[in-house]
Amino acid sequence: MSVKEQLTLAAGVAVALALGALFPIYQGTPWLTETLGSIAVVVVSGLVTRRLGVPRVLQPVIALLLLAAYLLEIGRAACRERV
Repeated sequence: MSVKEQLTLAAGVAVALALGALFPIYQGTPWLTETLGSIAVVVVSGLVTRRLGVPRVLQPVIALLLLAAYLLEIGRAACRERV
């Protein structure tokens, strides 16, 4: 595992640990799984695109597209639960 991959993992873990500061603000924890999923999508997309040799300029674009797709799917699932 390269140093950049280790930094990507460390950044993902740091963001996930920083979520602890948000517990007093929000009531309940349903938001936690979606947030951890979003972090995982960004971290995994960064690791995979770097492994596949995708140009650096495209790596954040791919991460953003995958994150948007993930968030849209969460929104659809939430709408289905309400109906």
